[in-house]
Amino acid sequence: DMRLASCRKAMNERGIDYLVLSSPENIYYLSGFITKGYYVFQALVVTHTSDPFLVVRRYEQVNVERLSYYRNAAIWQDTDVPAEVLARALVDLGALGKTVGVDANSMFLTVNAYETLRAALPGTNFVNASTILERCR
Repeated sequence: DMRLASCRKAMNERGIDYLVLSSPENIYYLSGFITKGYYVFQALVVTHTSDPFLVVRRYEQVNVERLSYYRNAAIWQDTDVPAEVLARALVDLGALGKTVGVDANSMFLTVNAYETLRAALPGTNFVNASTILERCR
């Protein structure tokens, strides 16, 4: 997919190992995933080597399978802290100590979620990657 290739090229140019997108428009642009439940925590994680995957509420799992180009998802329950589910997924991918770009201008990445990520991934360099997809479009 040209969009994903362009995104990965931009990530490489900026030294970003992992990209966490949280705005619905960026998630849709890269994955095709769209939902009326955009008001709850969701994210798309892009790496250089594997298919992107979504972090979504359990009730969105069917929509991931039906609407997204990518079927992989980390699912959170209503009793979970969604940012902790994202953090565990990033740790499992090997993001600890690497550079993670975040959608810092997105109103969907709350301060609490960002602080949860930082606390769960000590030594990880978080950078503002809000404009990365705008340049790719």
